[in-house]
Amino acid sequence: MTYVAKEFEFPTTLTGLSDTQLEGHLEYYRKHIAQLNQVRTSVAGMIKRGQVETPNYSNLQHHLASGADQVRLHELYFKNLGGDGQLPKGTTLAALLSEHFGSFEAWRKDFQTTANMPGLGWAILYRDNVSGNLNNLWLDEHQGLSDIDGRPLLVMDAWEHAYKDDYGFNRYEYVDAFFRNINWHEVASRL
Repeated sequence: MTYVAKEFEFPTTLTGLSDTQLEGHLEYYRKHIAQLNQVRTSVAGMIKRGQVETPNYSNLQHHLASGADQVRLHELYFKNLGGDGQLPKGTTLAALLSEHFGSFEAWRKDFQTTANMPGLGWAILYRDNVSGNLNNLWLDEHQGLSDIDGRPLLVMDAWEHAYKDDYGFNRYEYVDAFFRNINWHEVASRL
């Protein structure tokens, strides 16, 4: 089965994220889908030929997991963009953020601190499936989404390709721009 890139609808412009930056990021996502499809084809061929006990097969399995997580994270990221950044008060999500972090402001500060950590990766607000707790998580690189026993609610791409055209290497400004564009209705729908 071939994976097909999803289409995302955004308002005419996003606040602080240029069309050039966004289109470049979407192109990056589409290239990763093409790579994921190539890896899937190669893995299927190796299985068919009985070549699963080889170093090349192990390497491809690594790329399969990483590629699948990378595509899924980008889809969650793009879908939670396009809003006005205002979390409606009185919603279940607002209540849960206050319950688990003390207040929306405390959660936001924790998420922004997580998002600005050194490294390449993703900042994710997720709900733990076992405890029900909301947690902010730093996910290195692209791997590990499938290992999380939880549901990603808000996903922020903290790789430089997500912001370098607009902000150079200033992730702090990008994180602020990201917050101005969160579609909280989409995020809440993931509960």
